[in-house]
Amino acid sequence: MEVLAFLVELERVLGEGRRVPFTGKVMVDEEEAMALLADVKSHLPDDLRQAQRMVVEKERLLQEARQEAERLVEEGRKRAVALLEESSLVAQAQSQAQDVVERARQVAREIRAGALEYAGKVLGDAAAALQAALDTLNKGRDELKASK
Repeated sequence: MEVLAFLVELERVLGEGRRVPFTGKVMVDEEEAMALLADVKSHLPDDLRQAQRMVVEKERLLQEARQEAERLVEEGRKRAVALLEESSLVAQAQSQAQDVVERARQVAREIRAGALEYAGKVLGDAAAALQAALDTLNKGRDELKASK
């Protein structure tokens, strides 16, 4: 993640700056600091696009889970019809069909829950990384403003 590398470099520049006595402020090479901030800004859209891709991936996983659930439910219905047609034991066929449908629904719930959990974790991680980058960027900007 290039943004983090630029932010680490900006931290280094700020850390190596000369301290102004009795002020708690640091003097840094303005051009170098501004260039690093420009690099961060130019690379942030990549991180944002990555977060967007994660959202799209979450939607794709949810859609797949829905389709799988529908397929399993339909499979259960077809099996139920076939059992009814082939068997003189209608009650047994209905029970087995209900079991298949319930298993399909359970699998669909598990798939959906897993997809939501995964998507939530990925988006949370992306949000935390972006927030950390933004916090560091704002801190660097504030320190630059304070050092003028």
